[in-house]
Amino acid sequence: MGEDTVAITETSSRGGMLAFRFVSGNSTELPVMYDPNTATTASVNPGGNRFVVNGAWVIVYPAERIVLLERKRPGVPVYQIEKFLSNFGRGRLGMAGLTMSLNPIPSRSFEEEVSRFTRIREASITLKRPNHSWTKSAEAMLGELGESNAGAVQLQLNADRGQSLSKTRGVVNEVIELARRPINALKNAVIKGRTPEYEGERSVSLQKHVVKGTARIDPHSDAIDQLAPLLEVASQMVEEIGDLEWRND
Repeated sequence: MGEDTVAITETSSRGGMLAFRFVSGNSTELPVMYDPNTATTASVNPGGNRFVVNGAWVIVYPAERIVLLERKRPGVPVYQIEKFLSNFGRGRLGMAGLTMSLNPIPSRSFEEEVSRFTRIREASITLKRPNHSWTKSAEAMLGELGESNAGAVQLQLNADRGQSLSKTRGVVNEVIELARRPINALKNAVIKGRTPEYEGERSVSLQKHVVKGTARIDPHSDAIDQLAPLLEVASQMVEEIGDLEWRND
């Protein structure tokens, strides 16, 4: 992928779960080591056609259509994982035209934050087709997307001066409806405006209100040992995502 190499180095299968350890790195850049005793740096050549990579686990629950990503720094960027899966499906599995998009799963806090706005000046929305066809909610928002053959849509709405976008009807309301579903077309949504508890304007981004958990791992242990605490947290997150279904009743 450009100058970067992306690969899967370890896999695991337990019950209805699959786990893949993705790594990515650049063979054209030598790692730089720092010596605190001398306050100097030096480039290190790993040799043997090897290069330094960063790793991250990706845990998949196929039955629930849920993917959980280990996010750490530097880790592996989401876009590289998406591109890897798309290329693998097209090249190795013969799925011509396949495009994978790992859309975030909104947490309850997103809707709660949006509901606090007393005035919404601007709403920016990015939709990414979650399946072969668009969801009914997305089509209700933007018309017959399927007829347009669009894979992604970006939309920005601005209220008239001194006015507010509606939260109970129109696009903002449709965004809230989409956010109530764990699997949806929302790639991101940013709402800007005023709330009673803030001075001036504030911004709420979907990217900061997603289902997530925290695991403590030993950085000196091997990749398989690090997977165990991640799986425990992942199981809890899947249960939390299942609990989100109450909003659709």
